[in-house]
Amino acid sequence: MHQVEQFAFGVDPELNYSVLQMGYSRDTVAFFVLPGEGKMRQLEHALSARTLRKWSRSLQKRCLEMGIWDALDKNADFSGITKKDFLQVSKVAHEAVLDVREEGTQAAAATITKLSPVHGPSYSTICFNRSFMLLIINKATQIMLFLGKFGNPTKF
Repeated sequence: MHQVEQFAFGVDPELNYSVLQMGYSRDTVAFFVLPGEGKMRQLEHALSARTLRKWSRSLQKRCLEMGIWDALDKNADFSGITKKDFLQVSKVAHEAVLDVREEGTQAAAATITKLSPVHGPSYSTICFNRSFMLLIINKATQIMLFLGKFGNPTKF
């Protein structure tokens, strides 16, 4: 994935986490929480309504570039695609649906990638290249609707 946009973002220096908030639906937001290396257990223990309120108050809008690191760095090699220009991934759209019910779970996903000649300014980059948490929160009630931990399951 790759996206450059204004997002609510902050760093919790006390707990050593990066927190990214994105709109999820009309009445919910998603928090992507990237703990420092080896700090997932600490994040799990610190997670509380108070911590969520602290993050919500401290986040600031920043222009961020998010994406897959290798495909987006300056050494990415897409030379087999064209011989005209040096290309870099400029846009990726990914949509995933996860339907969890008592009867079972269904998942579906689709990805579209756009390549463009390299140009434009650089942005701050956040790279989810290690275990992180995803929380989906109702805006009005501040109730957590979903909590997921993503990463290599052999390392949890």
